[in-house]
Amino acid sequence: MKNMNGNKARNSEQLKWAIPVGLGLVLVLGVGLLYRFTHPPLPADIVQQAHSYGLAPQELYDARRLDQKLFAKQLSPAEWQRYVDYANQNPALRHMVARHLSATQGTPYEVQARKLMAQFLEDKDPLTRAAALVSLRNFHDPSWRNVAQRFLTDPNPSVHDMAASLLQEDQHEQMHTR
Repeated sequence: MKNMNGNKARNSEQLKWAIPVGLGLVLVLGVGLLYRFTHPPLPADIVQQAHSYGLAPQELYDARRLDQKLFAKQLSPAEWQRYVDYANQNPALRHMVARHLSATQGTPYEVQARKLMAQFLEDKDPLTRAAALVSLRNFHDPSWRNVAQRFLTDPNPSVHDMAASLLQEDQHEQMHTR
């Protein structure tokens, strides 16, 4: 009997710790699984591209998601502001935003987008300038030809080539519409 009582005491002491430790493990595993299902891993191409841009992968993913909502004309004012902030705070995302500003046409953000575009046309980054020129043309703004002519003298080949390409494409379209 003594042996049995000794085992009971030892067993109850082990049970006193086993239940909280077991519940703790279940809780940790449950939270981990919940996080994994609500935050799936980002696609490998986004992770690679983010690293090449010097961005956090989640930041690039969020910017692309906002980009998609912009094209679908489903951006809320807070999301639009976050999109603009990405462009203003991060040179690596600025040319992506500049390239897609014409998607604001017919939205409440069009006026602000045109102001951003004017700012981006003077940006020090050549890719941003070239992308802003594409947006200006896509807005069907007649001044794009003058800007493109000015960009033909830009020393950066990215800007010069984009301007030449757009002017050549425009000339080709005008010949076919006559």
